[in-house]
Amino acid sequence: MRAEALSPATPRMFVSLMCKLSVRACAGLGASVLLLAGCSHGPTAREGEPDRGDLVISYTTQVAQVNSIHIMKADGSGDRVLRPPDPPAESAVFSSDGRKIAYIAGKPAQVFVTDSDLKNARPLTKAVSAQSHINDSVALAFSPDGKMVAYVESVTGDSSIYVVDVTGGEPRQLMAPFGAPVSVPPLRVVFTPDSRAVVYDRFVKAGFGQRLVFSTIADVVQGDKTDELALPVPDGIIATREELRGIPAQLAYSRDGKKIVYQLSVSQGRNALFVADADLTKPRKLADLKDPRAEWTLPTFSPDGSQIAYTDTLFDVGAQAIFVVNTDGTGQRQISKPQRGEYHASPSWGYAARHN
Repeated sequence: MRAEALSPATPRMFVSLMCKLSVRACAGLGASVLLLAGCSHGPTAREGEPDRGDLVISYTTQVAQVNSIHIMKADGSGDRVLRPPDPPAESAVFSSDGRKIAYIAGKPAQVFVTDSDLKNARPLTKAVSAQSHINDSVALAFSPDGKMVAYVESVTGDSSIYVVDVTGGEPRQLMAPFGAPVSVPPLRVVFTPDSRAVVYDRFVKAGFGQRLVFSTIADVVQGDKTDELALPVPDGIIATREELRGIPAQLAYSRDGKKIVYQLSVSQGRNALFVADADLTKPRKLADLKDPRAEWTLPTFSPDGSQIAYTDTLFDVGAQAIFVVNTDGTGQRQISKPQRGEYHASPSWGYAARHN
């Protein structure tokens, strides 16, 4: 793997990420970090934000192999389909100010950015060869400063992370294609709060007929230097190290950069969401997950950091739904209502204009 060279002003916050936690007290983050040179410095300011409209959650659906984007109020009411000019559309994500949406659409699939009502959509990428395509199974990421979108492009079996400015321009490849033993894309890409790095789930291996297995240690890549990173787990949560199965961590930051949410396998076939401070202290379990594979949970913070939306499986219905839980662990509830065979995924918080 490679990353762009760092500027001398690399913030010390990344040094704190390389925590020296004991193996007994930590479980691995199935994620890696790439730093971006020449990007904005410092956390994105959000003080004194104006009223932007109704708080909403967007999500993507798949019904009979057809994908679409939905938007609903945070309580699950008012669910409606957003219809972009280049269907089918998926992997939608709001910008941090809730005014823009990035999504993947069209054939061949490309990355678009648009207003929150999907008006004035314009492409940020273009097909460069018959062999390359935007990987629509990976959730897009808006940088917290709203200036960039990260995505994964696959070429003849290999996949790489790219970023592109929302104003247009040539996309930048952040790293060489994912390598052996099996090349698969990450299931999530997110930016760190200062928009200077991206975090992704690092894949290790797959057995035929078995679940994907993700790494239990993260790489912090800084130029040619690689350091290890681990996320904390509260005492007594994981029974034994042997029972810890690798699943994608799917790390996400709160918009103020103070909290993180991630998932871990706590025993054979049992997974849970965790929250912690962004400096990797004060971890606690947030909610148990029903899905033993937990590959598409994609937890995400509400703008004020008080709630987390995520995807889980309804085995009695044969579907996937969007759930919300308060960050103190209370109020866990299902808010989307899929029919059998419907898969709701990729929740993202934003704002929509109020309609009188």
